[in-house]
Amino acid sequence: MTMHRPTFDRLIPGALASSAVIGVAFAAAALLCVPAALTAQSHISGDHEPHLYAAADFGIDPMGVTFTKDIAPILARSCVNCHRVGGAGPMPLTSYQEVRRYAGRIKTKTAIRDRMGTMPPWYVEKDLGIQQFKQDPSLTDEDLAMIQAWADNGAPEGDPADLAVELNPRTEDGWRIKPDLIVSSAEFVVEGGAADWWGEIEPFDVVGLEQDRWVKAVEIREVNDVPTQGSGRQTVGSRWVVHHLIYSTGVPGEHLLERTFWPVHEVGRNPDFFSEERGQLLKAGSQITSSSIHLHSNGRDTKSHLEFGFEFFPEDYEPKYESGRVGLADGQNISIVPNLDGQELHAYAVLQDHIKMVAFEPHLHAPGDRMCLEAIWKQHIETLSCVGYDHNWVRTYSFAENYEPLLPKGTIMHIVGYMNNTEANANIPDPRNWQGSGNRSVSNMFIDLGISLKLTDEQFVEEMAKRREVLGLGVNDHVIGCPLCTAAIPLLPELEEEEGEGEGAAVSEVEASSAEEFLGTWTLPLESPQGAFNMTLEFSEGADGMLTALVDTPLGDPQPAQTISRSGDALVLGFTLSALGQSLPVTVTLTPAGDSGAVLNAEVDLGALGTLSGTATKE
Repeated sequence: MTMHRPTFDRLIPGALASSAVIGVAFAAAALLCVPAALTAQSHISGDHEPHLYAAADFGIDPMGVTFTKDIAPILARSCVNCHRVGGAGPMPLTSYQEVRRYAGRIKTKTAIRDRMGTMPPWYVEKDLGIQQFKQDPSLTDEDLAMIQAWADNGAPEGDPADLAVELNPRTEDGWRIKPDLIVSSAEFVVEGGAADWWGEIEPFDVVGLEQDRWVKAVEIREVNDVPTQGSGRQTVGSRWVVHHLIYSTGVPGEHLLERTFWPVHEVGRNPDFFSEERGQLLKAGSQITSSSIHLHSNGRDTKSHLEFGFEFFPEDYEPKYESGRVGLADGQNISIVPNLDGQELHAYAVLQDHIKMVAFEPHLHAPGDRMCLEAIWKQHIETLSCVGYDHNWVRTYSFAENYEPLLPKGTIMHIVGYMNNTEANANIPDPRNWQGSGNRSVSNMFIDLGISLKLTDEQFVEEMAKRREVLGLGVNDHVIGCPLCTAAIPLLPELEEEEGEGEGAAVSEVEASSAEEFLGTWTLPLESPQGAFNMTLEFSEGADGMLTALVDTPLGDPQPAQTISRSGDALVLGFTLSALGQSLPVTVTLTPAGDSGAVLNAEVDLGALGTLSGTATKE
C-alpha cells in the first residue's frame, strides 16, 4: 500500500503541510514491526564494581603480557596525549621506567571504566546505547585484561625490540585537533582564597583570519602556572580555575542575531567536532566575547589564560543543514537530599523538527554521577547513551559518522540524571548539605548541551536511506537511534504542485485597496540588550490586488512576508528569519500611531529570543 504525504504527515505529528514538493511512500505496518530496544538500566546505590577480566578468556597467556609488546600500544592510543611532559596529566607515562612504578594505580584507575575517577576520562557505558564516537580513547575488555595481568605479574618490560609505538611524540603542543588558527585571551589571576566569580571578559580580536571560514572543530585549553603535580588542595576542577565559559564570536557592532554561538567550555572538556553538514561560521574581523565566565579557586594564586584552537573546513565548504535546538534541561525541580546516592532527576522535550544528533553532552555539577539519554517514538523507547559523570572532566560525546541518531519530529527526548550526595563522591565538600539548583560547582545543573541539526522531511528521508545503504540494513535489522530507518520510507518522484501552492508561498489575506495607509517603505529601528539594528518593510500591491510585503534585515537578502493578515486596525506579518544557524519564525504587528499616517507602532515577536518594540517611520 502506498501512502503519500498526507498520510506521512499523520504519522509524524506537525510535519510540513501537504503542499510540499516531494511526496513520501510509507509502509504503515512497518512501524509496528520496528523492534523495541533496551531502556536505561536502573541505577542502584553502590552497585558499581571494578571491571576485572581474566586474560585467558581472550586467549592471552597472562604470564606473557609485557610492557613493550602489549601495554605501550594502549598507552600510545589512550594516555600519553595528556601523560607526558607539558601535558595535562600529573605524571608522564612515556617510558617503561615512568610507567612501571604506577602499574598498580593504572590497573585500579582503568578498571573503574565509566565512573568518576577512571582513566582515561571517558565514561560511556559499554553495555547500553550507541558505542561509535569520534576520538574515543576508551579501553576494550581485552585492553583491561592485559593491563590487569601485566600489573599482577610484576609489570615486566619485555623485549625492547618489541616496542613498535612512539610514546613520546615530538610535538609538544598538546592539541587534540589540528588547529589552523589559535587565539589567546588576556591573562587573568585567581587568588588562592577567592570565592567563586562570574562575570564578563574583555572582548579580544580573532587575529590572523583573513576571510570568513567554516569551523570543523574547536578546542579550548586553559594554560596556567600550576605545576602538574597538583594545585595544593583537593577541589572540583583540580588545577584548573576556569569552570565554564559561554562565548560567541562576531564583528564589533553587529547584532546578537548575527553572531556565532559556540559550545560551552567547561573544566576538563575535550574538543567539539561539528558535523560535515553544518560547521560553525567564524567571520573575519571577529572578536571573542563572553558575558559569562565562571572562575573557581584551586587553592593557590594562579595566573591563567585561555587558548582557542579552530580547525577549518576547506575554503569552498558550504553547510548543508541548519542547526537544531532541543532544549533538554530542568533547573526548577532539583532537590538533592543529604547523604543519599542514586537520586534521580528527569527532563523531557518533544522534538519540533526531525533531527540528526551530532553530540551528547551531559552537564551536571559536583553531585553528578551519571546521565542517560532516551528517545521515545510512539511505542518505541530506546536508550541512546548512558555515561558516567565527573565534574573534573566534563566530556562531550560526538557520535561517529553514520551513527548519529536520526529522530523524527514528535519524538519525546528524555534525560535521567543520577546524583550521589554521599562521602563516596570526592567532589562533594559536605554530604550533609541539601543542594538545589545554582551556578556554583557545589550547586546543581541538569542539562544536555549536545549539538543537533534540523532536517526537512526530504532531508530526513534521504539521511535514513543513506544509513540503510552504508550499514547494509535489511527490513529485519535494527540500528540504535533511528526508529524509522528500517521502516522503508522511499523517496517518490516530485509531485506536480498546483500554481501558488509551492512550499513557502506567501499568503495574503489583505487587499491592497483596504490598506493604502501601509503602502510604501518603512524603516523600523529596533534595540535589544545586544545591540541596535534596522528592519525595513516595503508594502506594495500584488498582481492579484492583494497586499505584499518585503522584509529586509541585516542578516541577509530581502525576503517576502509569508503571511499577511489583519487584527483590528493592526497589520500582522509572518516571515522566517535565518539566524544563529536556524530558521526562526517571526511575527511583526504594526498599528497606526496618530493621524499623520507616517508612524506605526511595531511589536516584533522573535519566539524564544523574546519580543522587541519600536516605531516605524515612512520614507
